[in-house]
Amino acid sequence: MKARPASPLSSVRSFAKVIRHCETRTCPFLVSFLVCLLALLIAPCTSSAEHDLCCFLGPKPGITLLFRNPNGMTLTVWSQKGPNPAMLTVMEKLTFGPNTLTEKTHPHAKNLQSFSSQYTLLARGSQLLMKTQKGVVVLVDFSTDEWTVPVFCLGDISITSPLALCRIVEEKTALLFGHERTVLTVQSRLPSPIPGILPQTWTVVSGLGLVTKGDFKLVKINTPSGAP
Repeated sequence: MKARPASPLSSVRSFAKVIRHCETRTCPFLVSFLVCLLALLIAPCTSSAEHDLCCFLGPKPGITLLFRNPNGMTLTVWSQKGPNPAMLTVMEKLTFGPNTLTEKTHPHAKNLQSFSSQYTLLARGSQLLMKTQKGVVVLVDFSTDEWTVPVFCLGDISITSPLALCRIVEEKTALLFGHERTVLTVQSRLPSPIPGILPQTWTVVSGLGLVTKGDFKLVKINTPSGAP
């Protein structure tokens, strides 16, 4: 497993300690030099962290993902560009099989053939965020070993949901559908048991975005000719 990149802020904090030490030693020229160097250090680190996370925004525009589940449902996922390179709007269309919805099992949806929804992926600082109608969830955070997400995104829809703890448990490079991609696996855990709620694991893939869709399995990627 590859080591996760260190937080840009950790380097900045260490550098700041050096500056404070020099101030106590009355080195005005050296302090001025270090302050200028610190300013140069902050800008590229921040933009670099955001740029790296942008590769996990997906699927990239023009790429369509096809998922299927054991019940005969098909989930089609595609995207549109956001107002800036660090934002992507992801659309999903769930198509039901001929025997998926019946009057007996789903009396109010027997004539429903498909259902559409969408969410937004954002790369902000060290975090990859998913924004839905329920709120904002941190999918990945490179600045800390562990972060929190509301339990509602794991299945509990109550407003007063407690927080689940999340961490990256695996980072690897894998060959997926003919292309080498970076794969991040995140696992959540509950501080204390909650009836009906189980810890969840999700996977984010470079160029494809969030590929964990419940019991749906990714079966096909449609890409423009030459697209990664």
